[in-house]
Amino acid sequence: MNINYTLLDILTNNIFVWKNIAKEHIQIENGIEIPMIQRDYAQGRNDEKTAYIREKFLKDLHSVMRESQNGSDKYLNLDFVYGYIENSTFIPLDGQQRLTTLYIIYWFLAFKDDVSFYENGLHLFSYKTRQSAKEFLKSLNKDENIEKIRIETEENTQKIVCTIKNQPWYNLNWDYDPTVKGILQTLEEVSKLFSDISFETLKEKRPVNFHFLQINEYGLGDNLYIKMNARGKPLADFENFKASFENVISSHKSSKFFIEKIDGVWLDAFWKFTIESFNKTVDVEQDVSKFTKRCDELMLSFIRKITEYLYYKDNIGRNYQFNDVAIDIIYSKEENLQILIQIFDLVIGLGYNEWVDYFGDIFSEKFQKDRIAINQPSLNPILKIFNNDNFSHFENLLLFGWLNYIAKADSINVTSDLKDFLRIIRNYINNINQKNKTSLDSELRTDYYNDILNTVFSLSISNPFQNLNTTPVSFRKEYIQYEIAKYNLFQDDIFRKDLIFKIEDHSTLRGLIFNFDFTSYTNDELQNITDNFYSLYREVSYQDIIRLLLCFGDYSINVGYSNLGEFRFFGQKGKWHRVLASPDEEIKSNFEELFKIFSKENISDWQNFIETKVSENIESYKDSWLWYCLNPKYKTILDHPIYTKNYENKVEIFYNQSLNSYHHNPFVFWFRYHSPQNVRIHINESDSCAQYSNFSRLHLKNGVELEQINNSWVVYNLDKEFNHSSFKFEEERNCYILSCENLIDELIPLVEVLNLYESNSDI
Repeated sequence: MNINYTLLDILTNNIFVWKNIAKEHIQIENGIEIPMIQRDYAQGRNDEKTAYIREKFLKDLHSVMRESQNGSDKYLNLDFVYGYIENSTFIPLDGQQRLTTLYIIYWFLAFKDDVSFYENGLHLFSYKTRQSAKEFLKSLNKDENIEKIRIETEENTQKIVCTIKNQPWYNLNWDYDPTVKGILQTLEEVSKLFSDISFETLKEKRPVNFHFLQINEYGLGDNLYIKMNARGKPLADFENFKASFENVISSHKSSKFFIEKIDGVWLDAFWKFTIESFNKTVDVEQDVSKFTKRCDELMLSFIRKITEYLYYKDNIGRNYQFNDVAIDIIYSKEENLQILIQIFDLVIGLGYNEWVDYFGDIFSEKFQKDRIAINQPSLNPILKIFNNDNFSHFENLLLFGWLNYIAKADSINVTSDLKDFLRIIRNYINNINQKNKTSLDSELRTDYYNDILNTVFSLSISNPFQNLNTTPVSFRKEYIQYEIAKYNLFQDDIFRKDLIFKIEDHSTLRGLIFNFDFTSYTNDELQNITDNFYSLYREVSYQDIIRLLLCFGDYSINVGYSNLGEFRFFGQKGKWHRVLASPDEEIKSNFEELFKIFSKENISDWQNFIETKVSENIESYKDSWLWYCLNPKYKTILDHPIYTKNYENKVEIFYNQSLNSYHHNPFVFWFRYHSPQNVRIHINESDSCAQYSNFSRLHLKNGVELEQINNSWVVYNLDKEFNHSSFKFEEERNCYILSCENLIDELIPLVEVLNLYESNSDI
């Protein structure tokens, strides 16, 4: 093995190895061939990550070559190149990407300086991954082709790629070969960067070299490639990460503090975290390696998450990965290293068990005084980081908000300002949603992170509500305006502030109260409204809540369209958020009237209250199917609170919004499930529903079918000879019609009559 081998050494058959005390020449007369098992030339790809890696690698190579050209003894070693010899050809198994990039540089410098390709073996570099790549390199290295390209680029070598692609021998299909595309992409960048480097420098001073290892004798061959590509994840070893990271931050003034602390006070604190994180008494000395590994994992998880915050803070990309590229970009800014150091210093201010309880003083699942309800079982970001758990977008952004606050405040103390700061963020990000059937689903995604964080950065850590300002906000500005309007409701009135926070923390609202107007109410009235609102949704069935709200108008919200008409939704247990926080404000006027009533008294007898309001307002729905929904006799129709309604006023009710599910005409539904037993025994229940784009009918067991249209039942499958005073035959439609004042009560006694009907007989 020799540490000073170069690409030209392989291509000119100049590789020697030592065996015992003898120097043995390795025969590589046919150059280098990238084997089929290898991937394409990936270092030439044009994605953001690869472009960054390539640019950095080329700059490093150029820098050492230029210094060498200026007389420096510096060199750059590119680590090991592994491979085996077959038919006097070197087959690389590790080093393909580096060798290809070096080849492109050598090729360009030889081209630029009019150096013989043949004498330097540059024609002996080939790819076997694809036939197109092989043919491309073969054509590129022909003397007559090279000479023609030289002539055409004599005045500007930076036109070399364009010139190559315009050659008659260049096959347009090569544009789709990833290796050819990659080589040309890298060549274009090399032509711009390496024009001041001479081929002679590269050949004589050998500033770029690598270790060479021939592995034939170990009997590994292609199998080694498979094993080498399963070596493990980058940065999995904390010591390796530290060494790499210290190199990245070495030029920063703050680097010495990081280096001292990560092996000092931070290590001590995280070691304690490690011991305390086990639920039972443990003997560290019995398995110190286990605890050391766990300690390293905690520290690395913490660095990984803070780095994610910095990645989105600086708007580096949309897909965070904890890798060399991201780390290099993020921590090239000393400010970010300082933030990492600061947050580490703050976090070690508490012990592990104190962190277990810390966020319990900030967040709660449901409303709890002096907490922020987040409508999920728990949120302890520090423990999630330590456990390397996945974060939802909602959790991520709350964590990032908290990190921003403690960094600005340089304190982890739980204060009212911290809670207000995070409350504003909760409300802001809960507003970023999309209407999806019967729910408002989060629209949060990494595309929005930087915009959201810019809003977070604009918030004051002192009196956050009082200092709200929409001027610096460019993303969803109206959501901050909602918070300003909310602040104007309470300002310095702590009692009133607590009431506003209580009602917005209700699970049906989740911080979104823009559909409610509280401006005209006194504190006592607002207390009554809040108490009644909680009581209503705690004690009353969703069917009766719908009936109460309908007393003040049809508030149903549009949730989509279908072949049966538009879908509309009244609200449902566990799904009120879609209605109460609807950005289309359908519910606004209903609650305006309801809150006027709520403000006057605490309601204890909800049944009496609701039935009184229904009796006062039901007649406004005369001749509408909703009259039956309000009527206590038929309110079970609201068991299916989603409905479709077409231009003919034909209604079908659904339990969930899907045409695949069975659905019913509301009156057919009532007869099928809630009519008296003596009526139901005549109903063919399995057919008295519909699916897909069909409208349902009431099917009797004798084959008679009834369809509700406006205030009538249309009866099918009765002969003209059928005769009954309640039914009129309509010639145009060839069917009988039952006109009704009450579509349910008037049909009940006639079901048995219809069921007794047999074709060609009178009743």
